[in-house]
Amino acid sequence: LHGNGLNIGANVEHANRFHQLGLSVLLVDYRGYGQSKGNFPSESQVYEDVKIAWDYLVKERGIQPQEIYIYGHSLGGAIAIDLAVRHPEAAALIVEGSFTSTRQMVDFQKGLFWMFPIDLLLTQRFDSISKVDRLQMPVLFIHGTADTVVPVEMSHQLFDAAPEPKQLYIIPDAGHNNLAQFAGVQYLQKVRQFLEAASTIKLPEKSK
Repeated sequence: LHGNGLNIGANVEHANRFHQLGLSVLLVDYRGYGQSKGNFPSESQVYEDVKIAWDYLVKERGIQPQEIYIYGHSLGGAIAIDLAVRHPEAAALIVEGSFTSTRQMVDFQKGLFWMFPIDLLLTQRFDSISKVDRLQMPVLFIHGTADTVVPVEMSHQLFDAAPEPKQLYIIPDAGHNNLAQFAGVQYLQKVRQFLEAASTIKLPEKSK
């Protein structure tokens, strides 16, 4: 699940990385983003959009929830956390470069209106910090120490609030959008290790 100001194109490289791990990937554009029609969505509407994507996988494609890994970056991480809380039967959750809440983001840096439009800041909470303690699946938080958009401390806070099993992967000197590139092969190794520990599925050796 992608962040604000982006679309599924921003996650194509990530999709390729997950494909190297032997996974199939569904990329989703929320309404008003990319090729999806509609106006800029509200918080509840983006939750509806990803629920439609979930239902497509489970009800139309017949994929078992226990075989679904949820991934989200930045704003997409907040949306992924909400989806994971609503669907505890999913296999695992990966949250990359995400934040605790929009309110705390405003307190952190009031000038980030390119990431959070003012109408969203005033009306939408994306209050992940109040949700993560309800997670019932393994979760991996990933963040870069040089992230100037979302402070790395927010992933520490989310990690501290989440129940076990959980992992925190901090990438030194990585920014907001270049974590996998910065970490190189170690990124795939870490994700593989997490996913295999989170399930009984042995991932194919495609990453070499």
